[in-house]
Amino acid sequence: MQMELQNLSMTYPSGKQALHQINLALKAPSLIGLLGPNGAGKSTLMKLLVAALVPTQGRILIDGRPLEQEERQLKARLGYLPQDFGLFDELTVAQFLDYMAALKGLRNAGAAVQKAIQSVNLAEKANARIRTLSGGQRQRVGIAQALLGDPAFLLFDEPTVGLDPEERIHFRNLFSQKAQDRLVLLSTHIIEDVQSVCGQLVVMNHGSILFTGTPEQLIQSAAGHVGVFWEQEAVRDPGLHITARVNTGQGIRCRAVADTLPAGAQPAEPTLEDAYLFHLKGGGTVKAIPLFSLELRRLLLSRLTWLIALLTLLSPLAGLTLYKPASAGTMLSMYLANPALAGGAAGGVLFGLLAVFELDRANRCRVDVLVDAAVSHCGWLMSGRR
Repeated sequence: MQMELQNLSMTYPSGKQALHQINLALKAPSLIGLLGPNGAGKSTLMKLLVAALVPTQGRILIDGRPLEQEERQLKARLGYLPQDFGLFDELTVAQFLDYMAALKGLRNAGAAVQKAIQSVNLAEKANARIRTLSGGQRQRVGIAQALLGDPAFLLFDEPTVGLDPEERIHFRNLFSQKAQDRLVLLSTHIIEDVQSVCGQLVVMNHGSILFTGTPEQLIQSAAGHVGVFWEQEAVRDPGLHITARVNTGQGIRCRAVADTLPAGAQPAEPTLEDAYLFHLKGGGTVKAIPLFSLELRRLLLSRLTWLIALLTLLSPLAGLTLYKPASAGTMLSMYLANPALAGGAAGGVLFGLLAVFELDRANRCRVDVLVDAAVSHCGWLMSGRR
């Protein structure tokens, strides 16, 4: 099985652009780790891969054919654990999995259910009602329903949330075993989940892909950009990102990543976590121009942005309708009735109200990131001139 993503973009009706020009090839057999912070676009990408969302631009090919033509065949061989999934609390574990097996159309449902229960170590809880399970056990039920029928394409969105260390190790090994003869995509922001089992990594942030390659290649990309130093020797460099601080008898020993290490820092061998953070931070220097362009495009695609602009442009017309010639004894009314002042005041009030409304929305981070990018861009220009 092979999937190819070509110029894939996704913008929600609110105007938030979750993905931007994604190009990626996924080929079985392999275990691919999808890394990125919360809000990077990982869950949106997975929903597009399972045809739960339709992209606003680009296309997805399944073995060379468009996804919309292969959707039925894809879902017949798909196992998917979304980040947020629902369970029927009054059913037992076995009853719920039997129900899911029926929805998948599995012929030998009983054997498939027992195999899935055994694989997630829930044999002792097979006849327990789901409402009595702990958070980690509920998560394992979600993984079990994805494994029903041994699907050829497995997608796990944050599968180890709520699991203890021993369970996480078990499932990492299970995913690795499953990937020997099929395509497995594992989305997470936990480095340990992918470090020892994934042969390919995809690092995402702000809806774009920052890196694709093997874990070894990711580590090599950070060579020369990781160093250690004593805290009192630290230089307040905005491009320096501290990843660890260790208290010792001699003081606080810091570990950091940077595009250019400060004087006095001793180079250190990078870890996968160092390399991941190095790419998230834009190689130690904020990539202000691409980030500013991306966030500006997101704002321009928002209907609310255009509504604000339209009302601001129309506000002088409102001022003209309010205009009345002022008499010599009514200086205050002259100022209030002046069309430019009235229009500007009306536009300012409308803009302020709508801006507050926009900032109160769940996607207010778009505005924050735009401002941060603008400030970083100014800093980048000043440093370039120096």
